[in-house]
Amino acid sequence: MASLKPLRLYKDLDLNFFLHPDTHDVTKTLDVNAVKQSVMLLINTYFGERLFHPEDGSPLPRLLFEPIDMITTEVLKRSIEQVLQNHEPRVTLDMLEVTPKEEDNAYFIYLQVNIIGIPTPVTFSFTLQRLR
Repeated sequence: MASLKPLRLYKDLDLNFFLHPDTHDVTKTLDVNAVKQSVMLLINTYFGERLFHPEDGSPLPRLLFEPIDMITTEVLKRSIEQVLQNHEPRVTLDMLEVTPKEEDNAYFIYLQVNIIGIPTPVTFSFTLQRLR
């Protein structure tokens, strides 16, 4: 009797482009990590940056050059909510916290989401900081 492989809900290329040691092909990212990677990619992509899909992306990279205050923090929060709602149908947002870090000229983002097909909520956090 053949062994059953686990069912993979979501697959994507690993954007670190590591080579698989056996196949020497680009490795894959699976399930929760694939969705997290997609969310991060959407948040860090400018509108119009993707050829043939100029509607994909967010205003977040541009907002990082605005003054760090309550207004910009709220706009960042609403922008993240809207990006997830409009462009990531696998995710429903449970909780979102945006904390300004003035001394680092950055924002700390904490997300808790439900992913379709994954029984438990997934949390992850990251820092948004301008690159220039």
